[in-house]
Amino acid sequence: MNYSTVLIAALHHAEGDLTLDDRMASWMGSLAFMCEPLGSLSSGLLVQAFGRKGGLLLLSFPYLLVWVLISTAPNVTVLLAAHILSGVTVGLSEAPIVNYAGEIAQPHIRGTLTAFGCKSTPSISFCYSYVLGLFSH
Repeated sequence: MNYSTVLIAALHHAEGDLTLDDRMASWMGSLAFMCEPLGSLSSGLLVQAFGRKGGLLLLSFPYLLVWVLISTAPNVTVLLAAHILSGVTVGLSEAPIVNYAGEIAQPHIRGTLTAFGCKSTPSISFCYSYVLGLFSH
C-alpha cells in the first residue's frame, strides 16, 4: 500500500499516459485506504469459508495481481484499479493475520508478535518508502 507514495512522486510530472495531476495524485494516495474497510467487513466470510491459513494463502493471488497490474499498467485507470484491489485485499487479510499469529505463536510472545506485526510493521514500511521517495526523486 505504501508504494503509492513513491509512485505518485515518479508520475506526478511524467510524460505520456501515466501522468498524474494533483487531483489524480490525491486519489492514488487515498483509494487503497478508502477501500480497506470493505475488505475488513468481508474478512469474516473469508475466514469462515477457508479458515485462517487457507484464507491467507488464497489472498496471495490478489496481492500478486495487484503487483502485476501496477508493474504493467498502461494508464492511470489501471493503477487506480490496482490500488482499489490492494485496499480490499489488505482489509481482507488483517483479521486472519492476527488470529492465525495468535493461534500458532507461543503464549509468551503472542501479544508482542500480533502487536508488532499488525501495527509497527506498516509504520516502519511507510517511513522506509518516504525515505526512498526522498532520495530517488
